[in-house]
Amino acid sequence: MERDVQLDCYRSLTMMYIVCIIHPMLWFHLDVFGFDPTMLLEMPVIFFIAGASQKYTRQRTIIETLKNRSLRVLFPYYICLCNILILMIVATFLHLSFENELIDIRKIGLVGIIKLLLTGGSQHIPYLGYTWFISTYMIISCSLPFQKWVMHKLQTKWYILILLLFFSLWKSTGITSPECIIENIMSYNIFFILGYLTYKKIKTNYLVVILTAILCIYLILSGIAVPIGKHKFPSDIVFVVYNTLTLYILAFVISKINIKYNTITRLWNERGYTIYLYQSVTHFIVYKIICETQIFTNNGILLFIISTIMVFVLATALSYITILPEKFILNKLFKR
Repeated sequence: MERDVQLDCYRSLTMMYIVCIIHPMLWFHLDVFGFDPTMLLEMPVIFFIAGASQKYTRQRTIIETLKNRSLRVLFPYYICLCNILILMIVATFLHLSFENELIDIRKIGLVGIIKLLLTGGSQHIPYLGYTWFISTYMIISCSLPFQKWVMHKLQTKWYILILLLFFSLWKSTGITSPECIIENIMSYNIFFILGYLTYKKIKTNYLVVILTAILCIYLILSGIAVPIGKHKFPSDIVFVVYNTLTLYILAFVISKINIKYNTITRLWNERGYTIYLYQSVTHFIVYKIICETQIFTNNGILLFIISTIMVFVLATALSYITILPEKFILNKLFKR
């Protein structure tokens, strides 16, 4: 099927936004006018776009979807993981430190390795806590053929309401699943299905956008949605409602902008997932440069600008290297 170039642009810009803006603010503990970066809707956007992109792929069975997603999502992750563990061995040998603590691959242990294999991240590897979404995405995307079957039996609006109802019922139990996996699947599946059902069908007008913005402001000022991190880890109904409202506002804003699909956006679209996977390496290098040079460490705004530029340049440059083992191994394994 023909690709949607605008959707590719949105995916590319969202990945730049996550890697170069949100994560430096969070991981480098940058104070930018006291702004809370968790208020922004990076992962709901990713899942919305992932759902929307399913409109432009051929129909697959659950088995075909599992094979396809494993090839495009799991294999690149395990290749990246092997490379990161090799770099951890080097860092251990060189006695490199991270946040005043020596890096030591032996701290990971057997349980830690199992957690890594299950895409759970590790507190002993710098910044490697962002891979949680892989298992969530795999389960959601592989369940789409079944969800399509259900949606054929129901009106789409009822299906969305059923998803919200089941999520509400689960949250009412007060149970939190290991690694928040159930909460993640149920909440992000809502954004995934919204993307699948509503992309290019969202009708925006100024009055509804203004009313939506007022409601968002109310959720923030009233304290209902603040801090959003409390509602995001694990996710709850407030998180889903707040991000659905902000997604609508975002849809209105981007409908007024013509985004060009140029060399940079194409690179970040085609290599965006690989760039995302290697953030642990990219941000650690930037972190060490900042710590060693002490550049603008007393000015949060300038440090944010410099770190954003450094991460963007380094992530883009490293992608020319990190994509090579992925292409080589996958071509050998599957003779592509």
